[in-house]
Amino acid sequence: MLKPRSSQYINGVLLIFFYLLLIGAFDVLLGHLTQAFDPIKLVFWSTSITVLFYSVLNIFNVKTIIKKMDNNKLNIFALNLSTAVSWISFFMTLKYLEPLIVATLSTAIGPIMTVFLYKYFRKNVAPNFSEKFSSILIFIVLLYIIFLNYRGLSALGKIDNHSILLGLGFSFLCGIASILNLVFSKKLHEKEFTSRDIMTLRFYLLLGGSLVYLFVNQNIVPDSHNEILVFFVIAFGSTIPGLYMLQLGIERIEPITVSFLLTLGPLATLPFQIFDPRLSFSINSFLSSFIIICLTLFAIYSRRYSIQGEKK
Repeated sequence: MLKPRSSQYINGVLLIFFYLLLIGAFDVLLGHLTQAFDPIKLVFWSTSITVLFYSVLNIFNVKTIIKKMDNNKLNIFALNLSTAVSWISFFMTLKYLEPLIVATLSTAIGPIMTVFLYKYFRKNVAPNFSEKFSSILIFIVLLYIIFLNYRGLSALGKIDNHSILLGLGFSFLCGIASILNLVFSKKLHEKEFTSRDIMTLRFYLLLGGSLVYLFVNQNIVPDSHNEILVFFVIAFGSTIPGLYMLQLGIERIEPITVSFLLTLGPLATLPFQIFDPRLSFSINSFLSSFIIICLTLFAIYSRRYSIQGEKK
């Protein structure tokens, strides 16, 4: 297990930043694609390509992975379940809300949920006061964002209440599942699983669930060459490199820090929204995201300061 030293902390933070930049661009692209393609179909084929890719990379480590799995079945199942819920709910959310709001809602709930979950899953590591304080304020901003969407003040303008409720519901579900995913990923890292091991193991429940859905709806086979191209672009442009960077970051820093860093996602998403013709600039969305970013930077600094203090 890696030790929580300052240089390692900085490396972990940088990896999450690079992940956010990559995902920020693809959030907007996915928001556009989910209007034209079945979100579950996008999930199934892009993750199938991802699993195949990492399985090939790990082909000579199969026996080692199986041996480690014997004593970690519950953690692996929890990782798969949280991955399935977070991915499907994220793609569904993009059908109803603007990418900036999706990025904000699905991550802003993370810090306060992580603080709560630490009592049960990370008893040996306690969030500091600054992290607790920032998580509460971020949650208050989150409630304000919900109000903005209800009043039609987001970049998508006025949308019907049914779409708002579905979008908010999927966003919260995505946020909670994502935090659980961070926690169980960290637990597996502490059991000597590498980032590549975890990338190989995390998608099977997601693939099984989406496959059943597509089979029932008779929508498994790609409809065109363009659709196949989209699946490969998502897999090799976002899922494979992006989630690997995220996993390396989780390996190096605490889930509470990762949860705060992920709230910076809107900063990466905002510049790319200008390429989506559905969206107009919303000062309310921008200010809400800016406040969350400031609170996040405060919490990240406090965690680094406490690590430096431990070294002394």
